[in-house]
Amino acid sequence: MDLISNMDALFKPRSVAMIGASATPGKLGYDILYNLIHAGLKGPFIPSTPKPTNFWTQVYKDISSLPTRRTWPLS
Repeated sequence: MDLISNMDALFKPRSVAMIGASATPGKLGYDILYNLIHAGLKGPFIPSTPKPTNFWTQVYKDISSLPTRRTWPLS
């Protein structure tokens, strides 16, 4: 494998688990989320935050409650 194909996982991820997601504008977790969405992330997005938050997808309270990669939705 060459260096370019090794970088695809970083620059073209199939899915993203984000620890510290936020629905509050101005917070870092919100800004990262906004940028991921508007950059065209096509795969599943799995947010984690200890605070109750309304996202368009299921939110996980902590890292230990995240689904394993094998159970992530792939579409």
